[in-house]
Amino acid sequence: MRLNVIDKESGVCLYERVWKWKRSVGAGTSVRTGVCNLILTFLAMKASLNDAGESAKYVIFKQAKGGGKKSERRNAQSAVVSGAFSSTHQIRLVFIEKWGVLAALFHDASMDWELVQTFLEKTLSGFCEKYEGEVDPLREDLEAIAAEEDKPGASAGHRTQEEIIQIFIGFDSFVSSLALDHFV
Repeated sequence: MRLNVIDKESGVCLYERVWKWKRSVGAGTSVRTGVCNLILTFLAMKASLNDAGESAKYVIFKQAKGGGKKSERRNAQSAVVSGAFSSTHQIRLVFIEKWGVLAALFHDASMDWELVQTFLEKTLSGFCEKYEGEVDPLREDLEAIAAEEDKPGASAGHRTQEEIIQIFIGFDSFVSSLALDHFV
C-alpha cells in the first residue's frame, strides 16, 4: 500500500507512508513527485468523467502478462476499462478530497472496498483536524517546490520537499494506529 496526502493547489506531497511496495520504487523526492503527479492526473480524469456524466471513485491498474508486447499491453488496458479481468496483480487507487487536501491510497484491489474507503476517510479527516491552519502558511514554500519542476532553482530560499514532509511526519503514529485497526 502507498498513502499520499497532497496539497491539491500546488500538487506537493505533504505526507507519505509506504507499506509493502517494491523497494526500487520506494520513497524519495523524485518518486514521490511522480506518484503525486500520477494521482493528480487521475483526479483530473475523474473530474472530466464527472463532467461527462460518469462517476469514478477509483482507478484499477493491471500488470500486463507475458512479454509485455505492445499488443498485450493494449489488451490489458482494454480489459481494465471493460472490467473483464481476474484479480491477480491489480492495484486500485482510491482518492478523496477535503479542504483542498487530497488523500490517495494505492492498494491491492482484492482488499475490501468499504474498509479501504473508511480508512482513507478517517486518514484525511485526521490529517485535516491535526494540521488545520498549518498548510496555508506554507503556501509560498509549496508553490516554490511546485515551480522547481519546471524551473530548477525556483525554490531557493524556501523549504524543500523533504522539509515539508518532516513538518507532517508526526502524522505517522495516527496512520500506523489506523492501519492496525483496519488491516490487521
